[in-house]
Amino acid sequence: MGRQAMNSAGFIDVRQISIREVVEAHGPAGGNRWLEIRNPRGISADINLDGGGDIGWAQAGDIPLSWQNMGGHYASARRSSIKSRWKDTFGGGLLATCGLRSIGMPSEVDGVEYGLHGNISMIPVRSYQVISPQGFASETDKIVIHAQIVDAPLGEVPLGMTRVLEFDVMRPVLTIHDHIVNLGTSPTHIMFRHHINIGQPLINNGTQLSGSLPFLGWRDENDDSGDLPRALTMSHYPEEETVGYYGRYGADGTLMPISVSRRGVGELIVEPLSANWRYLLLWRDPNVSVNVLGVEPSTARDGGRRQAMHDQELMVIEPGDVKDFKTKIRYHQSDER
Repeated sequence: MGRQAMNSAGFIDVRQISIREVVEAHGPAGGNRWLEIRNPRGISADINLDGGGDIGWAQAGDIPLSWQNMGGHYASARRSSIKSRWKDTFGGGLLATCGLRSIGMPSEVDGVEYGLHGNISMIPVRSYQVISPQGFASETDKIVIHAQIVDAPLGEVPLGMTRVLEFDVMRPVLTIHDHIVNLGTSPTHIMFRHHINIGQPLINNGTQLSGSLPFLGWRDENDDSGDLPRALTMSHYPEEETVGYYGRYGADGTLMPISVSRRGVGELIVEPLSANWRYLLLWRDPNVSVNVLGVEPSTARDGGRRQAMHDQELMVIEPGDVKDFKTKIRYHQSDER
């Protein structure tokens, strides 16, 4: 990729932007389709066309943003959400979508088995469209990806999802806007989550989490305080993962962002922008061989579909109705580098 070509008015020559579809040739992800976005002034990313339009590798400038599993990615045909097998083939990536019928722990409801985090991230994109600027792009121009996914297992109400990904071309900003529609003839329940996974170099000893989100408690028994702000640490000895629950609204009733920052690296801000998000979850595995932070706008906590029924956290969607979910990710590079 060539050097950025800027003129005095602050435009970028879009010939420096690359968008292409590629197919993985070998390994566990063999046959998988990806849409590569190389966006030198903004966020560059790989979009998983066989994995619900999720985002794998992502980078802003020379800073990796996404956490990647050492085992790499798997083709969707080799993945499963039944019981906890979702984790066995989870490749990571900046965005892993959870839903549409279950998120969190696996459970069984009325004889139907709902796996860990659902299966939307394993369903191939049916069609997609790319809209990109021409010639010289300015501050307001974006690369826009529209993707269509259909989740229609036999015996269930069919659901559709339209995913719109907007990459600013002049700054490292990414907006994820999902529209879920009931394609059937009867009401049904949905669960949904944006599972945003951040790794090195942003996540390390001393990484700061800050925001005005109220701490609601831990998924599992834990004596530590989850209040923000707080600093992260890494562990060279085995430690259990933690999942903390946070409210989405500040004291003034507005939706609140969360900041993940590390001195000398930069700051990543995650902004859940939809009122349909009820919680924000923070998932942390501090073990050095993993070292991931998940920032997860969510419709429910992490107990799975059965627990969500008990807690009245399932979201009803009527025939033809559409539920919108929107999250913005912004990166600011540190001036101390």
